[in-house]
Amino acid sequence: MGKQSSLVRWAKILIPFIIILFIYIEGKKEITQIDPSELLVQLKSLDPLQIVSMFLIGLVGVAALMVYDLVLIKKLKAALPWYSFLKISWIANTFNGVIGFGGLAGASLRGLLLKKHVSDSAKLLSSIVWLMPVMLTGISILAWLPLSSTGYLAPLYHSHPWIKWALWGMAFYLPAYLLVFFLFKNKKELFPLDRWTVWGIAGSLLEWLAAALVLWAIALLTGTWIPFVSMLAVFVIASIAGIISLVPGGIGSFDLMLLVGLNHAGAENSEILIILLFYRVFYTLIPFCLGLLFTLPDAYSRTRIMADQFKKNKWVTRFSFIPNSLIPNLSFWALAVLIFLSGVLLLLSAATPGILERVKFAEKLLSEPVMNISHLLSVTAGISLILLSRTIQLKVKSAYILTYIVLVGGALFTFSKGLDYEESIFLIAILMLLRLSKNQFYRERLPLTWKASLFMIALTLGALLAYVLIGYLDQPFQRLSLPPAVRDVLIKTPGELVLTAAAGFILAILFNTIGFSFLTKKEEPAKNHDELLAFLEHTKGNVLTHLALMGDKEYFWNKDHNVFMMYAVYSDKLVVLGDPIGAHESFSRAIMELREYADIRGLTPIFYQTEKDWLSLYHENGYQFFKLGEEAYVNLDEFTLTGKKKANLRAVKNKFEREGFVFTIAKPPFSDLFIEELEAVSFNWLRGRKEKGFSLGFFDRDYIQQAPVAVLRNAAGTMMAFATIMPVYDSETISIDLMRHSSEVPSGTMDMIFISIILDMKEQGYKWFNLGMAPLSNVGQNKYAFWSERAAARIYKHGQYFYQFEGIRKYKEKFASRWEPKYLAFSGRSTLPVTMLQLSRLIQTKKQ
Repeated sequence: MGKQSSLVRWAKILIPFIIILFIYIEGKKEITQIDPSELLVQLKSLDPLQIVSMFLIGLVGVAALMVYDLVLIKKLKAALPWYSFLKISWIANTFNGVIGFGGLAGASLRGLLLKKHVSDSAKLLSSIVWLMPVMLTGISILAWLPLSSTGYLAPLYHSHPWIKWALWGMAFYLPAYLLVFFLFKNKKELFPLDRWTVWGIAGSLLEWLAAALVLWAIALLTGTWIPFVSMLAVFVIASIAGIISLVPGGIGSFDLMLLVGLNHAGAENSEILIILLFYRVFYTLIPFCLGLLFTLPDAYSRTRIMADQFKKNKWVTRFSFIPNSLIPNLSFWALAVLIFLSGVLLLLSAATPGILERVKFAEKLLSEPVMNISHLLSVTAGISLILLSRTIQLKVKSAYILTYIVLVGGALFTFSKGLDYEESIFLIAILMLLRLSKNQFYRERLPLTWKASLFMIALTLGALLAYVLIGYLDQPFQRLSLPPAVRDVLIKTPGELVLTAAAGFILAILFNTIGFSFLTKKEEPAKNHDELLAFLEHTKGNVLTHLALMGDKEYFWNKDHNVFMMYAVYSDKLVVLGDPIGAHESFSRAIMELREYADIRGLTPIFYQTEKDWLSLYHENGYQFFKLGEEAYVNLDEFTLTGKKKANLRAVKNKFEREGFVFTIAKPPFSDLFIEELEAVSFNWLRGRKEKGFSLGFFDRDYIQQAPVAVLRNAAGTMMAFATIMPVYDSETISIDLMRHSSEVPSGTMDMIFISIILDMKEQGYKWFNLGMAPLSNVGQNKYAFWSERAAARIYKHGQYFYQFEGIRKYKEKFASRWEPKYLAFSGRSTLPVTMLQLSRLIQTKKQ
């Protein structure tokens, strides 16, 4: 069974590819005869009125598809406001035109969007299933036209005999469809031959005729005369080729067959390509983008609610393959694409000279220097828009403002460089669409990652290269078409093109960088140590909680103020140290709130040094895990210096006591003199090396005042070593943070500190003493471990050059009774080696 399904999947991929390849081979001759320069001449000869007419004709052609939804609504007797009807119909039909998949895209979207208005889901499903085969009946009727035609189609049939077989197959689709109704007339619920079926067939005929009329009208507007009957016959052949290929929108197969067919009808290849280009733009692309933008106003409310409700029905899991978040995401994807295309348009406009008469008038009105500056700023605006397109998709508030400014500026600059009002109108139209989506921008900060930044820079450099190449390759054509008197003014030399591209790139980078820096809110989250300490009086902490008082981390409280987390920001990561503390039943919701908080700021939250008890909680919230190492604990009830195994530790203690060393635990508040003694030992221990931070304590006077300090003095009373006690706030466990000594201490000093603290804490009634983590203990050692874990372990190990991890576990085993694993919880969006490198840099950099 699995093998069969695999074969089916491969067949779905290969069959359309083979069909497109076959059609390409058949039409290769026509493609090679295309003259790019002739195509460019025809494109430049079009005036704005022709463009506007094509735009309106395309909208009317797509509106004809609404007949399907009108029949469906009437059949279901659904009460639907006219605005909702128009929006649902437009979205379903335009998506279907681009995505296709045999009509499944449109059917799935109809079900998703109509569910709110139709209470009977089963009836809705059956009606949508009924509608799908009806959509091909119109092309079946029209297939008889090319079959009955002779003359110019005869050579086409002779050179491509498969076309006639495809036409016969489609022509008999409607008779076969009606025959099925006749054979199964007893099952009217499945095959209802009623007035709605008749209306559906009529609607299908209208759809295909309207599409052909759009194509014919575009041909007329571009100056190509083809009799409508001839155009319709070729359109039917091309449409059937597109249907057979199963490719979304018939891309490739439809276009190639139309090129071949209209060429036989007497049209030039360059004329056909112009017709095809505008047909795709005004009948497919623009309506599709409008359909996406229709979803913007309620992309995060109504669409998701309907999707959640609709998903409860059993049949939708089989029938609807479109994710619930696709529509809102595609809406901003469409807007980002339009912004990107606006940038490309500005670069293309700058790469090619404007219309001669306009440029002459502009030169008299504005002067040549103003036009040259406008040219440079137009290139700058184009590059800025390309760079901003990604941030628009990410819904960054500051990106909205910057894009708004650049679109306004771009419209002004492209107009003033040569009165190119067509580009200005296009940019203003995009500006209006951007304005409509203003309320959907919610991120306060741009999510910066090296991967995304490098990709956008590479994309921009590619666009700039295209700008230079197009400007350079267009020069011979322009020198032939422009009078000698204006060539030097209008035509940019290769050096000027490169210089403009470089200057525009630098200006765009500066504008975007300064703009984001100025518009991004500089947050200073409130940190109230007293509030945290009051919270810890009635809430258990963990072994890392005390590090919150160091001052280098921010505080996060959930909405109910009963869960606390501490974090620091590095690059695009919000790194939470340890697990949440507080009300356990609120942990899951608190993590969701943290993720929402991070998302608004363009950050990805990860959890560093989490404990095994909470792994299921993180897993439910979409996290993966990497083992960081193991943490050592001493069982204070069982710890003793008696016996053979502890002979070495006992000898160390006796030695220091004989030599007059004194161990004490001082409690805060500490005098300035005492703090200065500690600082001197710490400075001597550092020996010029930099302090670390985040998960490791550093010497800070205010932090030292928060907990007791264990001190070891020699017989002369000089402080030789110290360790800061780190409370865990659970009355059972205690730990240490800073542990430092001067360079003159005898060997065994650290052992003496550990022994003394352990014995003292045992007397105070504590149950466990935490010795800290042995990093990378038992991590990535197995040859079958994930390569990313092995790589990340190496990065982490070598990145922590200050601390040498070799032997740490062996040393702590002298005291440890048990070992507990510690993990990194990271989301699937994070690359583990990169995340580990970021963590390493975060820990190595002490925040002031």
